[in-house]
Amino acid sequence: FLFDAADSTVIDHDYGLRWLGGVRVHDIARTTAGETWASVGARLTRVERTASGFDVLKLRAQDGPPDLEARTLGTDDEGHLWMGSSGIGLARFSGYSWMRFGMTSGNATGLVSSVSRDNDGVYWFGTGSGVARHVPGPGRGEWSRFTLDEGLPSNRVMTVGQDSSGSHWIGTTQGLVRYEDGIFRNYTEMDLGFPVNVSAFHVDRSGNVWAGVRTGRILRRDRKSGEWSHRYLDRGSVVTDVLEDASGNLR
Repeated sequence: FLFDAADSTVIDHDYGLRWLGGVRVHDIARTTAGETWASVGARLTRVERTASGFDVLKLRAQDGPPDLEARTLGTDDEGHLWMGSSGIGLARFSGYSWMRFGMTSGNATGLVSSVSRDNDGVYWFGTGSGVARHVPGPGRGEWSRFTLDEGLPSNRVMTVGQDSSGSHWIGTTQGLVRYEDGIFRNYTEMDLGFPVNVSAFHVDRSGNVWAGVRTGRILRRDRKSGEWSHRYLDRGSVVTDVLEDASGNLR
């Protein structure tokens, strides 16, 4: 389900999501134009507030995007919606039309598991074949890609983020990577003593780095000392996201 904190409204099957046959929300994004988009099940959905509640627009194949296997969403300052999929890779919606970015743009066709934007306005996309980096510009802008050849411990990238010092962190299925000044520093099972299959990333208000892994653990890197600690949650747990509330509590 989706939850609107403005008036505590729960948006579920009763608001038109019954067509999915099972509601699973993968990601939510809101554009600068005020549009709310959700990756629900395997389809891209737009949710609009109306006088009587909400209107749920279910995009069909003929409406675009290039495919409907929506996995992760992001936005930019121009009001574009970025969509990473488990099918064709990456696509961008201008509000009127879709543009697909494929292998020639630095992004491999296939799985795109994360979309993020750093403090310099550069976009980072976690894919099934490394990290695609996009600098906006005329036309399709500038693209580059980091893979095993450049120093990643795995080409399967699940999440990308940036810490308070400006370093970029890349979470892969074989380790967590810090990228700074063109240098990759890998933190793998050899460093931490257990498999590091990263599934979530967060930087808290104090600048500490947190990472969720698929072995039932949550990792924390202290901003001042650089030392790692971890907490074992449950062997069957998978941390899919780390959120911080107004009081600084992580959930």
